[in-house]
Amino acid sequence: MEHYEMKRQVDQARKHNKEKFKQNSKERLIKIVGKHCTTAMIGTLARLEETLGDVWGHGESNLTEEQEYMQHVWSELREDILDHCNGQKRAIVEEINQHTITWNRYKTEFIVKNPN
Repeated sequence: MEHYEMKRQVDQARKHNKEKFKQNSKERLIKIVGKHCTTAMIGTLARLEETLGDVWGHGESNLTEEQEYMQHVWSELREDILDHCNGQKRAIVEEINQHTITWNRYKTEFIVKNPN
């Protein structure tokens, strides 16, 4: 009877570890996808500021009336873009949570050659 109890405990431990691995895989994917989304979002805004920043006097202290207006427009647009992208990130997380995910991990295969 002792053998069957030990086997049951091992099977329970394997099942628990498998479920934990699935959860960790999902959390890993959410973290990686979230980073990529944030990088794309912030990188795009930075490129827009580099390219079009002169329109609203980006980095300048004395702004013309037109630059102040354009800075206000840019601030509202930037906030709207950030809100939209963050909403999409939340939607991605919700979608990922609807799936069962396991990470295939990194695998290394060694090729054994016959010396002859």
